[in-house]
Amino acid sequence: MAHLGILRFTGADALSFLQGQVSNDTQRLADNTPVLAAYSSPQGRVLALIYLLPHSSGVAAILPREILAPTLERMRKFILRAKVRIEDAGETLVVAGQLGAYPAANSRYVEHDGIGTAPVGPDHNRYWIIGAPDKLAAAHAATPTASKRTGGSPTSAPACRRSMRQPVKRSSRKC
Repeated sequence: MAHLGILRFTGADALSFLQGQVSNDTQRLADNTPVLAAYSSPQGRVLALIYLLPHSSGVAAILPREILAPTLERMRKFILRAKVRIEDAGETLVVAGQLGAYPAANSRYVEHDGIGTAPVGPDHNRYWIIGAPDKLAAAHAATPTASKRTGGSPTSAPACRRSMRQPVKRSSRKC
């Protein structure tokens, strides 16, 4: 998904640092639970909505690419003595999306061979896939349901492909 970027938080104090910066309980990441959190200004204005995933290379924060750099710079100001490193992981990790039933039996983050999956909120028919670009490409090619993958293209969902072939009677239908 080209419109999304990834920040990676590493270090001994990564979870406690995030706990002080975002609106949700980041200790749930230790239980492999994905977390949706807001990063806000000191006045309480939401600056970014972030999906936090406990990837093996560090806590991965998925957010829109257009606000990635300002969010990174703003968070770095508050590191002070914390043993945490924040970096743009855009070259080493990519994020994709999947439509269909979530493969795990529970709603937790699951990782195998550096490729992690997590449901997008309570909807278990959409989920994140995160990993190194080469590993994701190889996994995508080997998956028999590769046509269901969404890489940012709105025409990859079957309902959207049908609507492009058939005239839409109502203008309120969106893909």
